[in-house]
Amino acid sequence: MRRSLAFASILTATALSACSALAPFVGPRNACSTDVQCGAEASCVEARCVARQSSTWVVLAATPANSNQQRAFAPTTLAHQEVRAGSTRDITLARAREVRGVVRAPAGSADALVNANVRFVRSDAAANDPGVVRFSSASSDEATQGFSVFLAEGQYDVFVEPRPVAPTNPMGMEVQSLPPLVLRGALTVDFRMDPALPLPFGISYSDTLEVSGFIVDRDAGAGVGDLLVRIVDDKGAPLSTRGQTSTGSGAFRIGLAPQGSAQRWSLEISSAESAPTTGAAATSARAVYRIERDALLSNGELTGLQVRIPGLNRLARTTEGACVGCVPIEASVERAVRPLDETAGLSASVFMHGSLEDLPAGHHAWFEAYARSDARGAFTTFVLPGNYQVNITPEDESYALALSTLRVSTMVRGRTFTVPLKTSVNGVVRASLPNASPMSLVDIEAIPLNEPAPSGSAPALAPRAQTGRTDGAGAFSLRLDPGRYLIVARPSSATGFAAALTAQPVVVTTDGATPSVSLSVGAPIALRGRVLAPNQFDPVAAASVQAFARVPYTLSTGTSSSVDVSMFSAEADEDGEFEALLPAGLPAAN
Repeated sequence: MRRSLAFASILTATALSACSALAPFVGPRNACSTDVQCGAEASCVEARCVARQSSTWVVLAATPANSNQQRAFAPTTLAHQEVRAGSTRDITLARAREVRGVVRAPAGSADALVNANVRFVRSDAAANDPGVVRFSSASSDEATQGFSVFLAEGQYDVFVEPRPVAPTNPMGMEVQSLPPLVLRGALTVDFRMDPALPLPFGISYSDTLEVSGFIVDRDAGAGVGDLLVRIVDDKGAPLSTRGQTSTGSGAFRIGLAPQGSAQRWSLEISSAESAPTTGAAATSARAVYRIERDALLSNGELTGLQVRIPGLNRLARTTEGACVGCVPIEASVERAVRPLDETAGLSASVFMHGSLEDLPAGHHAWFEAYARSDARGAFTTFVLPGNYQVNITPEDESYALALSTLRVSTMVRGRTFTVPLKTSVNGVVRASLPNASPMSLVDIEAIPLNEPAPSGSAPALAPRAQTGRTDGAGAFSLRLDPGRYLIVARPSSATGFAAALTAQPVVVTTDGATPSVSLSVGAPIALRGRVLAPNQFDPVAAASVQAFARVPYTLSTGTSSSVDVSMFSAEADEDGEFEALLPAGLPAAN
């Protein structure tokens, strides 16, 4: 598993670099007249210190400027590769071709065309190459109901999500008349025809499959109404229209595209999110029940299903909005450390997630509730009895994310969840010169190493990234949530020094320990190159160029992963030329 920040962070990193370049510079510059001035690990070449270590490993990326002349160029990333001192590397942008089309409704529909969001995902052998933009999205135009998107050469899976129609009844739910459509390998983009002409691509719905039946409380033997029903894939993405069970009978009817019926899916039954009419602040809750296809279909038929779930009547709503089987929670969020001029209560978002146990094979269920505490820290919500993980996100960013647990059997009143202050991570940045001079006005970023949560489980708390800047003494301080971080120092390109990165993740806890970080921005390996058009001849002016370190790390499950961290960012000049100042010795991560 690899998490790429290449294109997601290009604007942020470029902005940081630009901000550094414009700021008044104070501190040493990379300048020399003899090797002695550069220290043991660098040599003086052309009046600046350059690293004696001869190579480094980076991912190079270029993104064309957002102009009509460059729309036919795709953002391009070169493979993770070794760069040697004194070498050059040109980045040739991939070609992109405009794809135009419409989404056609099934024959006999009232409307011939469908308003939809369309996503294109690379599916050929090159889809996992570092240089490939894996997906692009387009939306049909409201007036023409057509879509347009520029795509690089390759094969694509196509995902169509029709836009829901607003209900005629103000209290009703949005209506989705057609299910999402999944077309595997449906589009091939090439340049055999005149690439200046748009590539036509029409998407047509065939007749959808009906999935219907009854949702019944197994214990009471009666249907349960007002439940939401749809079909989802193994990641929870919808594959069908959304239906609602009828009051009294529990009957439902939804539509499934034929292509969706062939893959792994589950029938998802959920209570509509609702809130009681009273409470200290905003709150909502819902139950989710999923049954895998193989556990649901006894004879392969999609109609006439009898879905019997024990205790389902507990999800029926009372006149106050809470579910019949739920119990109320009246609790509060407080600061672990309270400044003299502040109250103990803390405004925060509170999310509770509890999995239901003792279910048949192929059945998965959980209950989740969301609440927002008021200025006094008070909140109310309601949940089914069970064991819950409680995630708390304070509005005041000086306080950390908090994780707690709560066992619920009867009404909970007076429970207090305590939120600690963020932990300070202090550090200093120095230049790797013989006198180790402190570096001021260096941009600092703490990049969290987040872990994905399995589908259907409680969402993991995701530590938040944080940025800062060194002072005149080269010192910095960041306040961080608990978690693991990489910390990178990016000096202004005007200094002539390369960026620096912590060798190991920095572990942040709330046990009172204050991590200390020392970073040394060193003499660079200078890489010169050009950004070229797809013809490999014409320069591309003003393209954004970035270099990334690929940093491996291990998830708590033992799975290896890696993250791409921006170490250099600049803009190519009018001739497409750039010079990247790269840290020496970045590893060849797997």
